Amino acid sequence: MDATASFCDRTSTDASPRKLVAFELLLALPGLRSVARVVTRAARTDATTFVIGESGTGKELVAQAIHEQSDRSHMPFIRLNLAAVPTELAETILFGHQKGAFTGASHASLGYCRSANGGTLFLDEIAEADLCLQAKLLRFLQSGEIQPVGAHTVTTSDVRVVAATNGDLGRAIQNKRFREDLFYRLNVIQIEIPALRDRTCDIDPLINLFLHDFNSRYGRHCVITDAVRERFRAAEWPGNVRQLKSAIESLVVLAEHDLIGIQDLSPKLVSQIGTRTTESSATDEGIKEIDRWTYHLVHSILQQTGGNVSAAAQRLGISKATLYRWLKKHRLS
Repeated sequence: MDATASFCDRTSTDASPRKLVAFELLLALPGLRSVARVVTRAARTDATTFVIGESGTGKELVAQAIHEQSDRSHMPFIRLNLAAVPTELAETILFGHQKGAFTGASHASLGYCRSANGGTLFLDEIAEADLCLQAKLLRFLQSGEIQPVGAHTVTTSDVRVVAATNGDLGRAIQNKRFREDLFYRLNVIQIEIPALRDRTCDIDPLINLFLHDFNSRYGRHCVITDAVRERFRAAEWPGNVRQLKSAIESLVVLAEHDLIGIQDLSPKLVSQIGTRTTESSATDEGIKEIDRWTYHLVHSILQQTGGNVSAAAQRLGISKATLYRWLKKHRLS
C-alpha cells in the first residue's frame, strides 16, 4: 500500500480560488448559450448536477462555470478524474485516511471530500467508480458523512457535487455496473453538452481563442485563413474541442510562416478530423478556391510596400521565395 500514500501526496486538489473565466467562455460560444442559461439556474442551488457529453466537449468547463456563479465561488473547486485513479486508491483519495491506516500512511490525509468543504467537488468519469465506492459516494451525497480509511468516527463535509461521464450509464445500470439509486441522486439537474460537430457556430470563436493563447505562448503571430476555417467547420471532430485545441497548437508550432493555409494541413490531421457526411460538395469546392482573406491581405501589403516583394514578405513573416510561389500560383506575379 506504499503507492497509496505517494499517489495521494502527488495528486493536487487545486484548492486555490479560480478566476471568473469559465462562465464568460460559455457565453462567448453561441452553441453553448442554452447550457449557460441552465448553469445560471443550477448555480443558485446546491443541487447535485450531472453533466453528460462526449469526451472533449467541455464538461469540466461547465462544472467550473457552475462553481464560479455559485455562492461557493470563493471556496475550493476540486476535480478528480476517476478514470485516472487506481481502484484500490479511490476511497482514500476521496475520503482520506488516518495515520497508520495502511503500510506507507505516515501521516493522515483529509481526502478530496473534506478538502472541498464549502466548495465544489467535480467527479469526472463517474462511471469508472466501482460498486463499493459508489455505495460510499451515495452515503456521502445523502448525509454529507465521511469515514476516512482507518477511522472509527464519522465526520461531515459541506460540498456541492458535480459529476460527469461520457459513457452510457443506462447500459451500465442495466448490466449492474452502476447503481441506479446513485444515478438518480446525481441526476437532480442534468446538463447535456452537444458535440462540436453539432455546434459548428462555436468553431471560429474557439479557433480565435486557441490561436491567441498559442501565439502568446510560443511568441508567434499566426493567422488562420478562411479556407482553413471553412475546412474546420466541415470537419467531424471526433475528439471535439480538445482535438481542435490540439490541432491549433500543432499548426502554430509547426507553421513555417504566419499565414496558415490549406497547404499547412497535414494528411494525418485531415484524416483525423474527418468530414461531416452531411456537408455539401459545395464546401469542398470552396476549400479549393483562392482564400479571399489571404488575397486581400497580400494585395494590401504589396500596395503598402509599393510592390516591393522583399518588404512585403518581411511584413508577412514569410520568405521571399514563398511569397513568389504564392503569387505565381494565383497568377499575381
